[in-house]
Amino acid sequence: MAIRFRINWQKALEALVWLANEKPGVTFYYVVKLLFFADKAHLQKYGRPVIGDRYIAMPHGPVPTIVYNMLKQDAFLAPDILDATASSLEINYTGHPSIKAKRKVNMDHFSETDLECLREALEQYGDMPFSRLRKITHAEPAYIEADLNCEMDYALMIDEDTPDREEKISDLEDYSHYMVV
Repeated sequence: MAIRFRINWQKALEALVWLANEKPGVTFYYVVKLLFFADKAHLQKYGRPVIGDRYIAMPHGPVPTIVYNMLKQDAFLAPDILDATASSLEINYTGHPSIKAKRKVNMDHFSETDLECLREALEQYGDMPFSRLRKITHAEPAYIEADLNCEMDYALMIDEDTPDREEKISDLEDYSHYMVV
């Protein structure tokens, strides 16, 4: 069975607000990559991702679908999601689309380990040049193995050298569809 999580869009929005507060003007490109690396790190260390969105292998790397649709304010999203996003983020679509926070983050949505992995992703990748970040994401096994514009496999986000890798994958295959992160 495929590993798939049920995203909590409110937590995903708070992750966006957190990033926008930590790095005002962060571009969509960096937002989606930082969330990918935070999810990957948390999955490996703690057995679940931070936001658990479905990642698609896009031409410039992994993209979390719900988050990306929130950023683009896609009309097919529920009105409450669109309203909450619009009231939380100032979205600039000119040039390289970017976000700024309109409010403080609601920290109640995060565990300490969520914040640890978000911080690590921001510190490690937040100021990396686009070309280098693109190269790194394109070298990820989950990206390599996915067809372009298709869903990436969470099992492949768990590195080969991760302790108890096969057991973690087996557990996630059994239980991930019940989990809301």
